[in-house]
Amino acid sequence: MAEPGNSAANARCPACGFENAPHSLFCKDCGAKLEIAPPSYLAGPAAEIASPGAAPKAAPVSRKPCILSARRHRPVGAFLGTSLRIVIYAAIVAAVIQILRAPRDLPQPGPPIDAKVVADVRARLADAAQRGIPVDAPWPRTNAYLASVLAPGANESPVAASFVRALLTPEPGGFALTIQKTVAHIPIYTTVNYELVSRGGALALVRTGAAIGRMPLPAMVAPLVESTGGDLSGALKFELDILRGARTVQFSPATAHIEFARARP
Repeated sequence: MAEPGNSAANARCPACGFENAPHSLFCKDCGAKLEIAPPSYLAGPAAEIASPGAAPKAAPVSRKPCILSARRHRPVGAFLGTSLRIVIYAAIVAAVIQILRAPRDLPQPGPPIDAKVVADVRARLADAAQRGIPVDAPWPRTNAYLASVLAPGANESPVAASFVRALLTPEPGGFALTIQKTVAHIPIYTTVNYELVSRGGALALVRTGAAIGRMPLPAMVAPLVESTGGDLSGALKFELDILRGARTVQFSPATAHIEFARARP
């Protein structure tokens, strides 16, 4: 005889048909072993016996392998990193080579001038500025003059001891001053470009660019490049004062023509 209760949840004995209480292991009527069916959420060919109240395990999600797997990403990243380093190293080497090269079209240095000749040139410049006489300064003679004036120890404010020579190269509306120095027996060339402009009735030198070797630099760093050549303003104070007092200065490939204001009678 079946026990009272929900027959749908009772365990029926396969031998005598007696309905036992749920989760019974043996039949209370005949003692036969009962077969316990798994819960409904575990039913199926892949069902596993789980403890009561345990949450069902989520079915594994199948993921398709990515076309570019992690193993393929690593060689691509390493190749890009190596290529970038090669480009950076090549740019640094190219910049160093350009810095160590001498500027193009650099004029030949003239022979040094005797100190008495330098004093005579300065006296003539001062007299020409006073009397309003025009002066022509050929570039080879000007460079020879600079070779003597800027020699270390030749002035009260000499340039750096590593100074070798200074050369002027004419440019449209101005000139380029190139200083050659020796650093650890290596020749280094620094160039500053100047332009003459009229300001307040007087001429002024304006820096328009700079370079180290053949590496061009912007005008904003021209004062820094100029300072590496030594105390040029002190060594050329007399010449710069004469140039600023001129009325006009015209540059040609052969000479610099300086016009002074005529002296009053």
